[in-house]
Amino acid sequence: MVEILKFAKIKEQMKAKKKYLFFDQGIRNALLKDYSLREENVGFVVENVIGIAPYQVAKRGGGNLFYYKTNSEVDFLLKGKEIIPFEIKYRAQITKKETGHLSDLLGKMGLTKGIVITKDILKNERINGSEIFFISAWAFLLTV
Repeated sequence: MVEILKFAKIKEQMKAKKKYLFFDQGIRNALLKDYSLREENVGFVVENVIGIAPYQVAKRGGGNLFYYKTNSEVDFLLKGKEIIPFEIKYRAQITKKETGHLSDLLGKMGLTKGIVITKDILKNERINGSEIFFISAWAFLLTV
């Protein structure tokens, strides 16, 4: 299990709600006493599996993985030589409204690219001057 800190100043990180990822999904299931994969929890499971990959990439490269939350939330920020935000939307269709938080964060931080992990969409779009890459979960996991 690994703790993911909020992307904020140290003082705020210490007060913020913690986010955890499990290397072993079985341990997560045992702790929560939740052993079945249902439609309502599949997003959480996929977010955990996806989150482990950039966490390991960050640690190998000397970076860090955070989550971002103010009025809006972005699932993960991979901070290494640059900052790359990740949003997990494990659905077959994604609306512009669902990428709004990511788009807002890109503009606020002056970032040029972000990633949306989906069920099976593979495309890229320019939104408000930034490039957003939509990648299926299986393809993403093959690349890390």
